[in-house]
Amino acid sequence: MATLAVVRDMKKNVEVTGEPVAIANRTLCLVYSFGLPGNSKKLKESQFSALDADKKMIHANKVLLDSKELKAIANADGELRTFLDTYCLPHPNRAVKIVPYEKVVEIADVCDRYQERRENELIPAFIDAYPRLCEQAEKRLGKVYNPADYPDKKYMLSKFRFRYQFLNFGTVPAELRELKRELYRNEQKKAREVMAEAAEGIIQVRRAMFLKLVEHLKDKLTPDADGKEKIFRDTAVTKLQEFVDSFDVYNVANDEEGAALAAKIRELVSGINPDQLRTSEGFKEKVLKAVGKVSGELGNLVVEKPSRKFRLVKG
Repeated sequence: MATLAVVRDMKKNVEVTGEPVAIANRTLCLVYSFGLPGNSKKLKESQFSALDADKKMIHANKVLLDSKELKAIANADGELRTFLDTYCLPHPNRAVKIVPYEKVVEIADVCDRYQERRENELIPAFIDAYPRLCEQAEKRLGKVYNPADYPDKKYMLSKFRFRYQFLNFGTVPAELRELKRELYRNEQKKAREVMAEAAEGIIQVRRAMFLKLVEHLKDKLTPDADGKEKIFRDTAVTKLQEFVDSFDVYNVANDEEGAALAAKIRELVSGINPDQLRTSEGFKEKVLKAVGKVSGELGNLVVEKPSRKFRLVKG
């Protein structure tokens, strides 16, 4: 579990210098990792030597355990990753997320609840099933079964891991200045470069997310070529409302242009009931025109679509 008091205390011994410092003053870094036992092993060449092919062109692996319990843990890990992709901001290091101060407690609570579920429910279910799974593997793998691939329960338990920690972002230990000034200056430079890269990445990702939501609403309000109305779900509006309502919280890189467009959309969609867009053609046309204009402005701001994965933030 993360200890937020420790994170706050760390600020007494670190320094933030250079631009952009706003991102470091408004966020923490979430460093996290998952651990699972490996569930496949490469076969020896002799075990598929009968194949009439160049062995350098063939790579064969065997699945060690056909386990729904292990899959459940992997799927749950994936769900937490999805949550972090959704509610955190990207960092140049893919094993790190950037979290606005306002979201730190919420993110920590979710991670704590997941850790408790993983350790007290999901992992014990797998460990209880492990002897039976080993017996099944021996029967199903036949000649390629190797008992050495199946260690005892204690060892298997040690392979499971979920850890997370909140750290200050973009800071350099002041003690380095006393050890070696050149080292301190180099570390300051690295920190500024990481902050600048992170800021640019955050701006581009958030703009692309914003554009996707706006274009989705625009598309749903625009009739088909034959004039037929499209299926319009409430989420086309509510997701956009939630995004612009939380824009300032996530605008840690001070994207003034994006913020101005978010304010326009917030004023437009604030308090809208999705049914208004289904029943009032005049109101629908007004919203469609305004959304189309913002879509064009946002399209000009999104210089290139970010290559890293992002998901729609609900706020």
